[in-house]
Amino acid sequence: MNKVLVDELICKLKDEGYPVNIPDSRTNISSQPWFISSIIGISAWISAVLIIIFIGSISHELFSSSAALITVGLLLCAGSIAVHSFPERNIFMSQFSLAFFIAGEILNIAGFFNLNGSESFKIFLLIVFELLILWVFNNSFHRLISTAVIAGSLYFLSEKSGLKDFTHIITFLLAFIFIKLWEKKAEIMTGALKNYFNPVVFGLAVSMICIFTLPLYNRTGLGFVFGNWMFSSISLIIVLIFTANDILETDVKASKKNKTIILLSLFLIMLTALKSPGIVASFLLLTAAFRFRSIILFTIANISLIFFIIFFYYNLNITLLEKSIILITSGIALLIARKLLNRFSGART
Repeated sequence: MNKVLVDELICKLKDEGYPVNIPDSRTNISSQPWFISSIIGISAWISAVLIIIFIGSISHELFSSSAALITVGLLLCAGSIAVHSFPERNIFMSQFSLAFFIAGEILNIAGFFNLNGSESFKIFLLIVFELLILWVFNNSFHRLISTAVIAGSLYFLSEKSGLKDFTHIITFLLAFIFIKLWEKKAEIMTGALKNYFNPVVFGLAVSMICIFTLPLYNRTGLGFVFGNWMFSSISLIIVLIFTANDILETDVKASKKNKTIILLSLFLIMLTALKSPGIVASFLLLTAAFRFRSIILFTIANISLIFFIIFFYYNLNITLLEKSIILITSGIALLIARKLLNRFSGART
């Protein structure tokens, strides 16, 4: 379409009060084919890694103290932010600055954990630092990582502070915030925080999946024991039930009888996974993906659900024959449940 016609259309939409987001030419850093951009990005990372290794090899003594680690890390982060904010940057400079920023971030974290003080204080410094760089460094991939690190650090902070039971409250709050952010997506995407939405919500999803891999093993090897995960599962079930209820009321418009049957069935199914909060969290992500029409979240939820079910099945302390019987009866029960739900809802089978 002619650029003049596009500009006229944008002006008319603005005059009529429609929110129009005009792409900034500064962010269009690559017009190359994807494979060319990928090669350029990889070369930027290789260059950055080689330079970092060279600096570390010639100045080993510089990184022997916490003050030096934090100072060099802050300098790398500041320089990366400056380069990343250039109006005319290409894909090489973007990935190059991102690699240096992550290197500076790692140095800062290493410096924090080399400081004198309690483990909880060091984790608190990490959370504050990640919140700061989440705000100032405009990179979606890194913001996703920072969100996941912050959410995971909250669990470790509560454990190191002697507040193991507080982890269940953190689980509830993370799930609740995750759903509420999706509900406010339309408002957020038209506001000043639109660049934070996708990294934060998907970072929360990734953090829930990662943290709930810990209960899969009796010994995680990390020295962290979060107590009874059943309470975390219960908190997730509460958020899941309310989310499913909103779907049945607003999207499906189910009758009171059908809604009660569906919610009760969902609750009973989730009770079987009390010792595996990862399964409950995956169902919550899957429900959110269905409600908010997100293909990416749907993919993440299905992969995590398959992963957690496999581990749940593997860790059952029963014989293979009993496992086979459970699988067969579960499949039959699900088919019967589907038939009954279709019958009550009047849907075609």
